[in-house]
Amino acid sequence: MYSELLAGYVPGMLHSGELFWRDHCEWLQQTGYQLRPRYQPDWTPSWIGTEKLWFRCEDAASPHHYKIVDARRISDGARMILKRYNKSVHPHEAEIAQFFSSGELRSKPQNHCVQIHDVLSVPGEDNEVVLVMPELRAFDDPEFDTIGEILEFFRQLFEGVRFMHQHHVAHRDLSCMNVMMDASEMYIDPYHPFSPADKLDFTGRARHHTRTQKPVKYYILDFGLSRKYAASSLPALELPIFGGG
Repeated sequence: MYSELLAGYVPGMLHSGELFWRDHCEWLQQTGYQLRPRYQPDWTPSWIGTEKLWFRCEDAASPHHYKIVDARRISDGARMILKRYNKSVHPHEAEIAQFFSSGELRSKPQNHCVQIHDVLSVPGEDNEVVLVMPELRAFDDPEFDTIGEILEFFRQLFEGVRFMHQHHVAHRDLSCMNVMMDASEMYIDPYHPFSPADKLDFTGRARHHTRTQKPVKYYILDFGLSRKYAASSLPALELPIFGGG
């Protein structure tokens, strides 16, 4: 099976899971989001016909999970992450994400739920939705520098979970992959979202401060398995589910 998957694959080229983004690139641009050259319909790999190594070219960098891609918001150039999901499989994801991204809850310092900037319905697909959120980075990359930084991470994480529970929401899939940080102030050089050790343009390693020098805020994301309960129905008595954690 593995050899069959590799058959005909050319390193650096689009995987089958990325074709959705290429095929919807123009629609996303019309909605206000610009994808990287890799996903433009007329993309020609920059290493073709040169002596460049494909894996050292920016346009060869691809996401680890093909339901996620990076983009620029055309109106202001802000760096965003787009997440595609099927609402028939995860019917509550957008609802819960938007709940914590709206009204008074949005500005509460105890709120560590990722902010949702847009919810896009994919044309011609009844259940396909694209969530737009700010670009974040893995919570433990780069590594923690001091015990104090680790303690601050856990303080924020517990604060965020408590805030969710105070509003009758259970995450139910709080794995290490679903906790990230806003490292925009920490990094001297903009980093590439899918090769985060590198500068955005692949001209070298991205320099950064420590968390002590430039404190970060940690965020909880991925509400596909989350549930919001009515206060009158608490405590919620239902079987636990097995998520990514």
